[in-house]
Amino acid sequence: MAYGVKYSCEWTSPMREQRVYTIDILEDGYTGEVYPLYPTGDVLRITQGKIDDPELEPIKSSEAVLSLLCIDEGDPYMSLFTTDPMRYKLRIRQGEGPKKSPYWQGYLVAGTYTQDYARPPYHVQIRATDGLAILKDIPCLDAEGKRYTGMQSLDSIVRDIIARISNEGVVYP
Repeated sequence: MAYGVKYSCEWTSPMREQRVYTIDILEDGYTGEVYPLYPTGDVLRITQGKIDDPELEPIKSSEAVLSLLCIDEGDPYMSLFTTDPMRYKLRIRQGEGPKKSPYWQGYLVAGTYTQDYARPPYHVQIRATDGLAILKDIPCLDAEGKRYTGMQSLDSIVRDIIARISNEGVVYP
């Protein structure tokens, strides 16, 4: 999986420290022009876990909702609607210049793409999840398709399972 940036914008948070974020939508195998995104309203909302999760839930999934303004004719964001759950990524980085820190990353949930039936400009809302929802449908088996057996560290099992949805390293305390 080699993802290329298809859409991008910078957004400055209006509250507290007014941090600068770079918001990218990446497509698997994409090489080409980077198109602008036009953030609007409640631009970015990231939630972790569910309201009824137990207090000490060890793994909490996260979700991001991105609000955009579509100003171009022809519904350019309709291409984001796909049945492949790993074709598009939403990547949020924090900072300015070459030193941007990763902040959040996940896969677009195409089934939740919403837009107004109106001429441009109109509001578009795009959701993304961190990929844990994709993992729940993948059997947790080793590389040979068998159950994990023998002595293995939890670290090696987690890295093996996460490698099925990402080619990036896993970082956790």
